[in-house]
Amino acid sequence: MTDVKQQSRLKDLIARGKDQGYLTYAEVNDHLP
Repeated sequence: MTDVKQQSRLKDLIARGKDQGYLTYAEVNDHLP
């Protein structure tokens, strides 16, 4: 996966966490290498 694509997915994950107020371990593990 390219660095740009990975950064974009990570930013999306952070935004989701801010919207929901939390992230599950599964969501974090799925998005981190």
